[in-house]
Amino acid sequence: MERYFSVANTVLTKSGADERGLARMAMVVLTGYVVATSPPVAKLINRLALIPATARTAVSFVALMSMSVSFLNWGLSLIFGGLLARAIARRKDLTVDYRALGAAAFMGLGAVWALGLSSSAAQLQATAASLPPALLKITGILDFGTTIFTWQSLLTLAILMALTTVIAHFSAPRGGAIRTAGDLGVDLDDEPSKPAPRSRPGEWFEYSMILPILAGILTLGWLVSQFLTKPFLTVVSSLNGYLLVFLILGLVLHGTPRNFLQAVTKAVPATAGILVQFPLYAAMAAILTKATGHGGMTISSHLAEFFSERLVGTVANNINQIARHANATGKCRPRLPLPSPMRGLSLSGLTVISPTWPGGSCSVIPNITQGDRMAGLMIYLAGPGRANEHEEPHLVAGDSALMAWHDDNELNRDAALDIANALDRAKQFFDTEVDGGHVFHCSLSLAAEEGQLSDERWGAIADEFMKEMDFT
Repeated sequence: MERYFSVANTVLTKSGADERGLARMAMVVLTGYVVATSPPVAKLINRLALIPATARTAVSFVALMSMSVSFLNWGLSLIFGGLLARAIARRKDLTVDYRALGAAAFMGLGAVWALGLSSSAAQLQATAASLPPALLKITGILDFGTTIFTWQSLLTLAILMALTTVIAHFSAPRGGAIRTAGDLGVDLDDEPSKPAPRSRPGEWFEYSMILPILAGILTLGWLVSQFLTKPFLTVVSSLNGYLLVFLILGLVLHGTPRNFLQAVTKAVPATAGILVQFPLYAAMAAILTKATGHGGMTISSHLAEFFSERLVGTVANNINQIARHANATGKCRPRLPLPSPMRGLSLSGLTVISPTWPGGSCSVIPNITQGDRMAGLMIYLAGPGRANEHEEPHLVAGDSALMAWHDDNELNRDAALDIANALDRAKQFFDTEVDGGHVFHCSLSLAAEEGQLSDERWGAIADEFMKEMDFT
């Protein structure tokens, strides 16, 4: 146990990437709080609070606004949603359940925060300095165009917002079930305290609007230059730029440095959860991946080895069962029951290579081999073979990214190495070792008399084989 805690402490105290990521996520909360508590935003909230006409509409409106603001900044959403709920609760002409309003105010963080511009995963993955070198080497920098701005992500965001709004509306208490803020003894006074008056000549600058105005103009000019000289996605994916804009926006909206610093002072306690939560994540990751036990293996290595051995062994066993069944019965598409661990399994990165050789639509005979040299296997498959039996090797089915890059191209040594590197990324990332090797190669062959098949037919055979194995 001492070793585990020692490793966790090392990660917490020496990992520059983790520290920078922690500080940046804390700044997301802090800047969001500062902007949300500024006088202009407070006026906007009070006006928005007048829009709902019924109690249920008020609850769904708070949920919708909280999620909308969360797309910009989930830290801003937390405060904005809470202040909007309190502003609606202060209305004398509307009786709304305060518990439902409070729950709706959290929907920005509870439902869609990870799909917005301040998503910690998307922001850190788009910032090289926030990524561990080992992970950066594998994934590279991924801007928002490959994460939160994909159509799948945006569609998920829209669906979640619509469903959450509807659920908030129809789940809100009504009639005698309503409990107002007054019923719960909640003080709804949100009047901000005014800063102490200036008492010394040296404080004049703190009470002046000169610095916020200058800082705002400079930041606006910098932002315009960024959009003019860099791709849009590169600019919006910059975590440092994002934090700078929100920090200066908070300064401008508060009007004076003194008001701004007062808001920052109140915002600091809101970052406590981040400051405790993220180091705990790092400690758990360190214990799993760095602390070695018996035989010098880590916990993550033991877990990966356990599941990898079960996976590879089960796959090989079931394919061999299919081969034996096919040879014995003459049926090319047997349906054998698979063990429950195999059902619903999806493997990414599978690549089927088809040289021009004869084949047919039946008597598919698989041959299983296992090893640890992905590059060696791919070079062999893309090469002439042992007896020049490989002609015009090319891809006919597989991972969509690999197909898009190598589709219709005859493979050479360089292409084989590129494919091998892509297929080896999972092993490099998880740093696992598998008994017998992590490379699982299943070659399918046909009887020569069955004739030559088209690429489309080979692709269909590969897809059908994967389906029969319950991989897809």
